[in-house]
Amino acid sequence: DDENILHLHCAPRWDVAVCPVCGEISQKLHDYPRQRRIHDAPLRGQKVLLIFDSVRFDCDECKKPFTQPVRDVVPDCTYTQRLYEEISDPKRKQDVATLAEIYGVGYKIVESILLKAGEAKLTARRDTPIEVKHLGVDEISKKRTR
Repeated sequence: DDENILHLHCAPRWDVAVCPVCGEISQKLHDYPRQRRIHDAPLRGQKVLLIFDSVRFDCDECKKPFTQPVRDVVPDCTYTQRLYEEISDPKRKQDVATLAEIYGVGYKIVESILLKAGEAKLTARRDTPIEVKHLGVDEISKKRTR
């Protein structure tokens, strides 16, 4: 199309899913599937949009409905782990608007990715603090008193 977007229509391999609450396998549909559109990393310079049916199942064991998870999609987001890693790469020195234009996604999606990456980095720093190798003292800045 005009936007140079590659639309990939995906289908599940199996008609069953594992319940995230109790771990039991279920094949009982809860409701009709809805189409979901997920942004993915570019492929050979072309923007990629994954389109698939989001299927909800009923668990016979715990009696709760659940959505069939998709392995490479970031939970509760509209983008893949590949796109997340590519945009959040610390080597990229571009602003949010430029990244949104390059990857063909919205400003809010890029902003969300960068905020998630920042939170993950802060959490990692809290868990394993930075190790100080050398500590310098600035003696010149101390004011002399007469």
